Amino acid sequence: MIQLPILRGISGIARPRRLMCLVGASGAGKSTLLDVLAGRKTQGEETGRIELNGRSTCKTERAAQIAYCEQTDEHLPTMTVEESLDFSARLRLDAEISNDQDERKAFVLEIMKLLELDSIRRRPAGSLSVGEAKRLTIGCELVSNPSVLFLDEPTTGLDARSAVQVMHVLRNVAETGRTVICTIHQPSYAVFSAFDDMLLLATGGRQIYFGPIGDHCDNFIAYMQRQRTVARRPALVNPATWVLNELEAERQRVDAIISGRRGRRAPMAVTRDATPPEHLSDAVLALQTKSPLLHEAFADSALLAATKRDIEACRTSGLASLVTQRKQG
Repeated sequence: MIQLPILRGISGIARPRRLMCLVGASGAGKSTLLDVLAGRKTQGEETGRIELNGRSTCKTERAAQIAYCEQTDEHLPTMTVEESLDFSARLRLDAEISNDQDERKAFVLEIMKLLELDSIRRRPAGSLSVGEAKRLTIGCELVSNPSVLFLDEPTTGLDARSAVQVMHVLRNVAETGRTVICTIHQPSYAVFSAFDDMLLLATGGRQIYFGPIGDHCDNFIAYMQRQRTVARRPALVNPATWVLNELEAERQRVDAIISGRRGRRAPMAVTRDATPPEHLSDAVLALQTKSPLLHEAFADSALLAATKRDIEACRTSGLASLVTQRKQG
């Protein structure tokens, strides 16, 4: 049985009062990484160390200090915003708070003000807009009073105005001293620039960048443009769109070399043979020379996906000659 690594060599730190985003193409492992950090994964093998406040913790310890907002917003349509938050608070707060009606109500009011829901507190959840429902979802998690808040693609499905409003309330949440970590897929410039830190993943679950984004995304852009395989960002192009396009272009270049057919990707299926052929193994070394920035993100998955038909196609379409030239060199 072949075990395919989903995340490889990930490292980083998320600080209080800062917004951090996990960015990458579809299938890069953003949601998987978020689930692993939150202790929500029940399958697969996890290696490495996750620390909270400077010490290693188990899933149970992390769960007591973490709240997780799903991508979908599910609420009882007949309950008002205030009733939904109060119900969640009664279930999730400590008994000494949840049983004290006045203290619980004051805490719920504080959350509504933080998320700018106080003006619609008496509206049924079924009548809310998509952006308002998202803020209610965040509120239902915040009433548990977590130290860390995880959100899986909180701006997906929102229009530009609603997305910016969600980012504004997340900034409010971070300013309370909490740590906020989000996965983001193809963010607009307004959303992307609202974050303080970013962890960028390439296809195959490999880390490309971790660190501060900088004012107007200056830090991130400067780092990426120092890599010789990355084209310069065109003027007025969203940095997030630019880097995702670069990742996709790199993946296509590597696929073209692996398949021997430049310009289109060869169909592949998982093979039961865990040992790659010798010439295909050599091809990985060639890729390491040709694309030092992103090669590892794609080479392993391509090897695992090679079938006998693809191997024969590679042998007849020039990949073998590429390897032979490398050996002779």
